Order: sequence, then C-alpha cells, then structure tokens
Amino acid sequence: MEQQIAAQVVGLGGVNDFSLWQLFIRADFVVKFVILLLLSSSIYSWALIFDKYRLFKKINLSTSEFENKFWKAKSAESLNNSLPTKTEDPLTRIFRQGMNELIKTKR
Repeated sequence: MEQQIAAQVVGLGGVNDFSLWQLFIRADFVVKFVILLLLSSSIYSWALIFDKYRLFKKINLSTSEFENKFWKAKSAESLNNSLPTKTEDPLTRIFRQGMNELIKTKR
C-alpha cells in the first residue's frame, strides 16, 4: 500500500523502469531533441579532435624530416633547390618563402 502511494505521489503511476532507454522514450519532444543534439555535437567534436590529432602528428613528422634535411644541407640555397615545389609542410613553405624573399633582395 505504501509503495502505491509513494508511486502516485512521485507521479510514476507504478512504473519502476528507470533505464536510460525508457526515460528517453517517456521524455518530451524538446528533451529528446536536446539529447540528440548533444549526442551529435559530441560525436562531431570527437571526430574533429581525432582529425586534428592526425594532422598535427603528420606535421610533426614532416617538420622533423625537414629539420634533418636542413642540418645536413651544405648551404641554404642548395637546400632550397632540393625542396619540392608543392608541399603541405608548413616549415618547408616558410623556408621557401623566406629564401625567395632573400633572393629577391639580393638582385
């Protein structure tokens, strides 16, 4: 008798299933929308995090390769001539731009 009274006071009407799925099913449209929005935003955020992690790992690898080439090169001009013209490595691009400006000022 006390359980029925307690259930009616709380507003459960005798339903004792508190699983996440049942709570989601019984929720209002606005609550469902917010939960789905938060879930999709979380998945999108984690996808961005993993993508940036891979990108920075790739950049670190290419930067260390460029540094090895830089210190082994006999001169900056020979390094500049041996570098590929199209590259995604930011350090290589900065070096090439700097060398191009240096060559322009020498002329």
